[in-house]
Amino acid sequence: MDRISELPKDILQRILYFLSQEDAVRTSVLSKSWREIWCSRPNLDFSSDNFKRQRKKFISIMDETLQRYYDRRLSVEEFHLSISLGDLFYDFDHESAPFLEKWIPLLTNTGTKKFRLSIRTRWNTGRVQLPPVVFGAESLHDLHVESFSLDQMAIQSIVFLKNLKSLRLEKVCIEDESFDKIIANCIFIETLVVKDCKRLRTIKVNELRNLKYFFFKVCQIIFAHGLCPIEVYPPSLETIDISDGNLRFNKGADFRNLEDLSLCNVKSSLDHLSSCKFPSLKYLNISGWPGLKESKIFIDAPNIRSFDFIENFVPSISFAATSGEWDSVIYINFELSQVTCSWFLKLKELLDSLSQSGISLTLYQTDNQYPIIDDGDGDGDDDDDDGDGDGDGDGDGDDDDGDGGGGGGGGGERVIQEIINLVQDNSCDKPVAVESLRFRCRLSLISSFLNGAFCICRPGSIEDFLSRDEEDREHIVCLWKILMQREIGNEDKLSQLWFRDLEEVRMEIYDENEEEWHTISLSELPNGQQMGFHSLRFALKWRQTL
Repeated sequence: MDRISELPKDILQRILYFLSQEDAVRTSVLSKSWREIWCSRPNLDFSSDNFKRQRKKFISIMDETLQRYYDRRLSVEEFHLSISLGDLFYDFDHESAPFLEKWIPLLTNTGTKKFRLSIRTRWNTGRVQLPPVVFGAESLHDLHVESFSLDQMAIQSIVFLKNLKSLRLEKVCIEDESFDKIIANCIFIETLVVKDCKRLRTIKVNELRNLKYFFFKVCQIIFAHGLCPIEVYPPSLETIDISDGNLRFNKGADFRNLEDLSLCNVKSSLDHLSSCKFPSLKYLNISGWPGLKESKIFIDAPNIRSFDFIENFVPSISFAATSGEWDSVIYINFELSQVTCSWFLKLKELLDSLSQSGISLTLYQTDNQYPIIDDGDGDGDDDDDDGDGDGDGDGDGDDDDGDGGGGGGGGGERVIQEIINLVQDNSCDKPVAVESLRFRCRLSLISSFLNGAFCICRPGSIEDFLSRDEEDREHIVCLWKILMQREIGNEDKLSQLWFRDLEEVRMEIYDENEEEWHTISLSELPNGQQMGFHSLRFALKWRQTL
């Protein structure tokens, strides 16, 4: 006999715990002792997907297995049942669902602690009512319900679930009255997940004094009438993750234990946010919060470690003094019409407020695909035929008409002149040090945009990439020529303002095998068979003026 088979029964069962139901069954051929072990392991996982077009066999095995556990008084600590309802690929139709009425009582009598029920279908979810016996199982510690309907009938037998620590409702149809009744009987919940649920109009869980993790996400199509208002303020909270919801911040709300706050596509009132204290907050992630556009907010989070922000505008956000090192990752999508002198000024204010952190800044032009202005030379493009990024095609790097490229107008001239005046007036005399800058914009605007960026910040590197797309190579070449203008003495008026501080430029490529950066020249860029995805950067060394 092998040594593993000689291990104590509880250890062997622990080994089988990490195997799928199918793999656990396969161990029965090893020996008689293994056959006994798999027949009594404490976790069961059944999926109708493993019995395609064998409905009777699936039901028979379920019946036999659960009856055996019941007759032998074996404990089922975890049970997962996944059913695929009838569609083009399965013949397990909704008429089989009443069998749950038989299976679930057997499980409640075996002391099941972790219970997951899911019904998957290509059609409408929530057409099968959850059997009332589910919320009558006092032994439950963890309940995950997916794609059922939870109406008043489903919770008519609900008992006070003092042991329930985790509740996950996914793609269920549930109304406010039923949800509130469930919450009132599960007051010791520590984890609450509400994902893609229908008919739920309001969430109030302030009475869950042990709640540590709250997750809410919903498809916006479900809430065509508006985002679901959410009130969740238990002081015990450690993580809040909300997507497509309306989070309400109460004045002076107590978030003493909150460490991770993630808000995506939210619609929240900001009136009281600055009055809230986040003494334990370490990770703050914000994306898609329109209310920030016209507001100034202050985040009192002295222990912040990471701040991520993604939006199509520059926010006005400031932080309290911090106790340690932290990082901020800023990703701004913009359209060309937004880029004015005031836009750069607002970006400078944001960078100033984050200057105590390690800043990674990404600026991405979203209206980069537009009709090309034909310069009349027969090549069907704008004037940047020399690829130097100035848009005039003369090879000197100077934007002769001052419009930012292409000979197509005076908007760029106005912005560039405003920036020159701004610098000369010393309004931007102290550019902010940032660790890295990433940006993508129209090729003929790179020079103008880079000038504006360098007026407000001093990046340690400009991050980029090279792929099979020829536009990526053109972007790299354009950046190289602009940054190296200092070597050939072709800088324009605005470039002269930052060239005096730029001491060294190196183009580097990342070697994934060696996991390190190597200096590379323009002629050494990968091409032909070497093409693929490559991470590149321009390492910049600035004169110490900051």
